Amino acid sequence: AVVSTQSTGEFFGTYGRTYNFGDINDMDTDSTKLFSRASSTYIGSIQCISIKMGTSNAWMPETLTAWASYDLTNKAYFYSRYQWYSTNTGEGIPTKKFCKQGD
Repeated sequence: AVVSTQSTGEFFGTYGRTYNFGDINDMDTDSTKLFSRASSTYIGSIQCISIKMGTSNAWMPETLTAWASYDLTNKAYFYSRYQWYSTNTGEGIPTKKFCKQGD
């Protein structure tokens, strides 16, 4: 099943700048989704990822992996710890900021 999450997110880098990577849509159940966004803003090493849900359809990402095109070897990994995300607070939490790699 395809879930249109209408969610948004931001990257937080070592230079304190954020970059909104826009809509995250059409998530397939049990699949891997790659989102690519272009930005002229240099944020340094990615330290955090923030996700804000835009739908009541519950979504549970297993792993979030981020990297910058200027440093392809330095990937940042974040895990949801089996947390559901939804605008319906009875089904999950509407927003989460992942900052500790591996957590």
